[in-house]
Amino acid sequence: MKSALSLSPLVSIQDGEIVDAARAQRIKSNPTALMFIVLGENLREEEVVRTVSEQTDMPLATVRRDFLKLRSELNANALVNVPARNIKEFLWNLVHAAGSLIQGRPAVWLSPHLTRMPIDTSSLGSAFTSTARATAPLAALFGLSVSLVFAAVQALAMQADADPLVNQHLLSVVAGFAVTTAIILHEAGHAFTLKGMPTVCVRRGMRLGLLHPPQAKLKSDLTALAGPLLCGAFGVATTFAVSFLGSVWLLPVPLIFSLQLVGLTVLSEDGRNLIAGRPKAVSWVRDAP
Repeated sequence: MKSALSLSPLVSIQDGEIVDAARAQRIKSNPTALMFIVLGENLREEEVVRTVSEQTDMPLATVRRDFLKLRSELNANALVNVPARNIKEFLWNLVHAAGSLIQGRPAVWLSPHLTRMPIDTSSLGSAFTSTARATAPLAALFGLSVSLVFAAVQALAMQADADPLVNQHLLSVVAGFAVTTAIILHEAGHAFTLKGMPTVCVRRGMRLGLLHPPQAKLKSDLTALAGPLLCGAFGVATTFAVSFLGSVWLLPVPLIFSLQLVGLTVLSEDGRNLIAGRPKAVSWVRDAP
């Protein structure tokens, strides 16, 4: 049975409050919201709506609207994970969103779901494996996209009767693998500096980030630097390796890893946080209320 929601990793309910260990916060909540959460962890959406409606004598439509809004807000705050949308839910949410827009209210139900996954920072090995597990699906999608771009370029070159200097099939595979690995290593670099801290990986749409308790500025700067610098160092090292081996088909590896150094500039969130002196880990995740 697919429950309507689940409390995100490192989130719990204690003494009538939502406790978020990854933010080191306790969030007060009203009894109805807590009822929605507790029921939502064990029941499907329709069962939650029906149960609350029966207990409160509120109309089903009102309860459903309140539940969807609460679930969306909790998910945007990375406090609950929600199941992937199916066609029926998408159409139902689309109707609600259209009604919201007509009434001049934000269509919160159409925003991409945010998924929060645990990161074990007890050791460097566990930090890497848990980060890889959390980031690999999206990283692989980016890598596949790059491989397809290289394959498309190869097809165009063949149509133009160009004589490739290197096996384009091998080049596209290497480029895709490098992109996948660079994304994983970037996030792992951040995780390596968070040893022993409650940490989670958050994914929303095509974005990834690590969420953790506030740090002192020096430690926060180190965490922000670690991801781009680790990839940049790997890029420099592989540049020498490729030069020594003389393998043209390995050229995407140092190039793609070195590009992660863009993370130290204003073009990336890490760079902007460093320059502005902001300790916030992931700016696109709402602050808990």
